[in-house]
Amino acid sequence: MKIRKSTDLDKTDILKIHTLAFGEKKGPEIARLVNGLFEDETAWPSLSLVAIENKKVIGHILFTRAIVTGSTLSTQLLGPLAIL
Repeated sequence: MKIRKSTDLDKTDILKIHTLAFGEKKGPEIARLVNGLFEDETAWPSLSLVAIENKKVIGHILFTRAIVTGSTLSTQLLGPLAIL
């Protein structure tokens, strides 16, 4: 298995992984959340990693930025994480 930073070309596979990993009920909701985080400039800088096995994306993890309300502190949030 290889772990690498995701690229724009991985986005479809990433959303599919989250949909499948979280199931019919929650999967589409989690995929929309991930897609929204990719588009949310306030969540940047982010770190998006994919797990590759046999040239196929089988896992994804996302770290996003968050600002603590009422302060100048920022932090990194982990999640969602999905593996087939």
